[in-house]
Amino acid sequence: MQISGKASLSRKARSDIARALSVGALALSAALGTAMSSGATAAEAAASTDAPLSLRLSPSQYRQSIADIFGSSITITGRFEPETRKEGLLAIGAREANITADAEIRTGGPTSSIVPARIKWNWPRIKKAGILADKPGSVGRGTFQLKMQPGHTSLFRKGDVVKLRGRDLLPPASTTAPAPMPLTPYVMQVDSIDPGDLMTISGTGGTPDPTLYPAGSLLLCPVRDKSGNDLNLIAPIVSNYLALVQEPLNRPKGSPGLPACTFDLDPRQTARNLPNGLPRCTPRKKNMIVGLWDGGKTFHCGVYHPTGFCMMRSRIQGSQISGFCTVCRYFMVDLIDPTKHGKLDDEYAKYYPQP
Repeated sequence: MQISGKASLSRKARSDIARALSVGALALSAALGTAMSSGATAAEAAASTDAPLSLRLSPSQYRQSIADIFGSSITITGRFEPETRKEGLLAIGAREANITADAEIRTGGPTSSIVPARIKWNWPRIKKAGILADKPGSVGRGTFQLKMQPGHTSLFRKGDVVKLRGRDLLPPASTTAPAPMPLTPYVMQVDSIDPGDLMTISGTGGTPDPTLYPAGSLLLCPVRDKSGNDLNLIAPIVSNYLALVQEPLNRPKGSPGLPACTFDLDPRQTARNLPNGLPRCTPRKKNMIVGLWDGGKTFHCGVYHPTGFCMMRSRIQGSQISGFCTVCRYFMVDLIDPTKHGKLDDEYAKYYPQP
């Protein structure tokens, strides 16, 4: 996110702005992944014809929140995802980003397997990212020239391992979920960084379709392990465990499948179902681990959210305002200013639960 005003902002002002984002998001907490208020029973959830949705502030609502708190001299710049319309009307919010229905993560019916790769927030960790000013131009077999947004080539170095990714994290509203984002399944590398915000990339694993990566798409450096495997927000140890036990992280061990629906009014869910061998850097609050947790959008069953501790579950924890979880932060950074992904991941790396 880029914020400018008539004068440079102090550290306190920047902190206040960050706090303002939390304040602005309070309007979401009544509608986002929470099983805190008048939760629906299993029968009610099954009888409902409406798919559970999470809502977020529209661009105008977001800008107005900042203006109301800090005044009109503060300018928010950045690309906002287009808002969806339903029956010709603007939706109150946009597509769900931090909740998923049970059916979306299974291969078939309720008794089929949970597939962690289908969890929508299992996005790639990003070391650095820049925004394309135009679609890639082919300059030879497997080699492409990229026109980047002004200054974004400076984020990269020759030899960087990179991937191309479509701008939107979520598929169009008309797409049947889950649908993968257009992320190149193979890696490329930066061959040269040239004047005029140009750079050349190449790869041998395949040839990207330039039409999938129009202006506004991302060039990113994925975070990788020592073996060269890309790492996602859900750590491999957690992803593999979910595939093995077929249970959310808050559910007592040995209770696979859809349980009898019970209200969970705890603003901080308890991690009762974790894999062995988590590293020391694992967060002290185990409910901050990104994975699969029961509940969302006032439903207690049949819906999941990313962590057991987040403002989107309960905005107040004791006498303090809750912070956003890693998934919410990732989504907001991606929406407002993807070049800040590296700073976000530097923080996440401190407690990423992978040995």
